[in-house]
Amino acid sequence: MVEQAGIENLRIERLDATTEKNSNVLFHYTANCWVRCVESALCNYAHLEVARSTNLEITGSYLHDAHDYGAGGKAYGVMLHYSTGECLVENNIFEHLRHAMILQAGANGNVVAYNYSVDPFWTQIGLPPDSAGDLVLHGNFPYANLLEGNIVQNIVVDDSHGSQGPFNTLFRNRAEKYGILFSNVPPSDRQNLLGNEVTATFGLFALYGQDHFVYGNNVRGITMPAGTEDLNIQSLYFDDPPSYFPEGQEAWPPLGLPNQLNEFTIQSQIRFAEEQFIECLYEPDTTTVVGLVPTPASEESMNWKVFPNPVIRSFQVQTGAPNGLDLLQLTDLRGQTLRQWARPGPHTQMNVKGLKPGIYLLRGQLREGSWLSEKLIVLP
Repeated sequence: MVEQAGIENLRIERLDATTEKNSNVLFHYTANCWVRCVESALCNYAHLEVARSTNLEITGSYLHDAHDYGAGGKAYGVMLHYSTGECLVENNIFEHLRHAMILQAGANGNVVAYNYSVDPFWTQIGLPPDSAGDLVLHGNFPYANLLEGNIVQNIVVDDSHGSQGPFNTLFRNRAEKYGILFSNVPPSDRQNLLGNEVTATFGLFALYGQDHFVYGNNVRGITMPAGTEDLNIQSLYFDDPPSYFPEGQEAWPPLGLPNQLNEFTIQSQIRFAEEQFIECLYEPDTTTVVGLVPTPASEESMNWKVFPNPVIRSFQVQTGAPNGLDLLQLTDLRGQTLRQWARPGPHTQMNVKGLKPGIYLLRGQLREGSWLSEKLIVLP
């Protein structure tokens, strides 16, 4: 398994059209990897394919166009499948693809959020060429995935590979064209739909299956089901607006009730309109980059504890060193310092509020000058 490998600040263009299902980037048996600030132009199967992997982050990227838009696995943006789980696909732009964001084959526990997709297109299907689902659950039991805050053209829960697993949640998304459509042969049961918008006059809200949880959806100005206007949950994985949220926009969340249809937007759509297709939020800062290989500590001091880990709000550190820690630093996987505490005691609460969920590196400097390190997992 490959761990802690990333692709950043790169443009990829696929020059050859192939009949095989070849992707521009494939993550297979990987963990704790990432793609940031990447443009990928022209694909065959998928721009970014993630299989049998966990804890990947795909952010701030622009995936567009394909060599072929026909059936059988063509023109996908991000494909999450084969039990891939705990991944984040966030704040990306997709343009002119058959299926921009697609989950299938046991993908579970993933978050696909605040992405913008425009101009979907497909061929060989006998339906309008712009009716391709750009946010798609594709069958073979993807389950317990969160799709939040995306602006797309068509949301489709289809039966291409059988039914979906339960508890996939569509939360505060906007479908600007044909709406939200479920297939019915076979139908998928126990899906959650809350706070979504269907904005076009011809947009549909066509659900099949049973035991769905449906609440506070705004379909062409009509609340479905009736009497569910009081949707007060803002986000299912953010406590506060993300750092890339549009400046000066007062509404959070931007999509869904109590907002009016099309009243507010998301950062990825703004970037598309301004032709700022990629977003690089992690600029190198040579003044704060630190070495990731610490100086060895004494055997006695190696007996340090970080708890709780994983952490939601705060954690504590205890060490066996007689003089304790002189400095504690929290860095991202690039080595950029995000938080720092001077001489933390055994009962000091280190707050991680405001950090994005993910994996970080905790480094502690002992009074004797040596360093300790530990992986810290921050949960939503």
